[in-house]
Order: sequence, then structure tokens, then C-alpha cells
Amino acid sequence: SDIDQALATYEGYRQPVFDWEPSPDNRVLKQMTERLNQWVRQSHPSVKVVFAEDGGAFNACRARNLGAGQSTAEILIFADADTLIDPGAATEIDAKLQPGTYGVVEVEADDQLQDDLRGTCMVYRADFDRAGGYDEYLKGYAMEDIDLYDRLNCLDLKPVTISLKWFGAIKHADDLRMTYRGGRKEISQLVSLLYRRYIGAVRRMQRKPQADAEVRELIYRQSEQLVMRLIEARDPSGGVQIGLAIPVAQQADAF
Repeated sequence: SDIDQALATYEGYRQPVFDWEPSPDNRVLKQMTERLNQWVRQSHPSVKVVFAEDGGAFNACRARNLGAGQSTAEILIFADADTLIDPGAATEIDAKLQPGTYGVVEVEADDQLQDDLRGTCMVYRADFDRAGGYDEYLKGYAMEDIDLYDRLNCLDLKPVTISLKWFGAIKHADDLRMTYRGGRKEISQLVSLLYRRYIGAVRRMQRKPQADAEVRELIYRQSEQLVMRLIEARDPSGGVQIGLAIPVAQQADAF
């Protein structure tokens, strides 16, 4: 299976974590998840399974934060479920990754693997925590990886590239990306784009790596409402006035 193929590539890593969050009130999916976790424990005993029992549609940010919280490793490696990692990558990661840097896969801008491997991130736990982890208000197909990179950059961390030769991706239909995330890919991308643009402005005003939770909740909710108004308007160029109310907060002295 795809999961077996992916997990087999992680056997050489310390404390790998596999997380899965089923939809609520879905007994069939819950039973499948329990059987999957049992199979993982038997077939890949070095993999630590984290099972989140609550929540609505699958939230990649929440799953990754849960995984990070269960690991005790100094360096965290985040990868999508369809990502393959050769054990040889560990040697290059250990050699290149230093405090004050984070790692990404060396992929050309026009490479077809760019979207598949963009979410593969290697970062020191201390820097990940300092950035606030993944933003769990980002839902659906939300470009949460770009958001994290933006905040790591704001902390003056420098990206280092890890050779593409160690990585691959399992091919699958694009609609599988949204199967358990809920909603439409295009809508979640637009909501995410607006949210990330405005929350970035708030972070710059506050001079903080991450805005407070109540501010993020407010801006995400307004971003969703704005996108719905655009869809309902059908012709946004016909005089519809839209915008978000940005909370004004006192600036902090430094990140």
C-alpha cells in the first residue's frame, strides 16, 4: 500500500511519528483508523502512532503539531503522507542543518515535484516552538508550509537545501488531497491567501513571530466571510465593497 511504501522509508529515523485524525461520527472511518494503527504497530514497530480522536475535517497543522509534541528529537522533519525519504537524507540533514537554519528540499521552481515536496521541512525543535508551530487556523488546502516558512524567515532563520536525490513522491489523483480536509480546494486556498496576507500584516505591526490566537481566529473567520461574499456577488467588479477589519495592537519591542 502507499502507507506501507512511505513508512518503510522512515525506518532509519529516530522516533518517527505517524498521525491520523478521523472525521467525527464516522464509525466506519474510525474502525479503519484503528485497524490501520494496529497494522502500523505490528509492521513498523519503530513508528510511534499518535491518534487524535477529536476534531472535524482533517487539519494538517493540528496533526503536525501533535506529532511534534510527541517527539523528543532535537530536529523535527515534517513530510506529507505521500512523501518518500531515503535514509541517506539523515546524513546530509545532520551535516547541513545548524541552529538558526531550517531545511527544505532542493527543487527547481518549474519542477513538477515542487508542490509534492514543498511541505517537507527540517527544523530544530527550539526554532519550531519559537515560531509558534503550524497555525491550526489554516484549514483545508491552506499552504500551511509557506506560512511556517514565512514565520521562520521573520525570525531570521536561513533556509538550507537538502538534495532532491533523497526524496520522492507517491503519485495520486489531486482530489485525494481534499478527501478528508473538507470543502473545495480552490475556496480553501483563497481563504488561506487572504488570511496569511492579513495575519502577516498583524505580525509585522506587533513585531511578533505569531499573532495571538484570538486575533487569528477573528481574521480567519472574516477571511471566510469575505470569500463567501465574493462567491455570492458573482460579479465583484460591479461595485461590491469588501475588506477585513484589522485589529490594531501595540507593537512589541522585538521578535
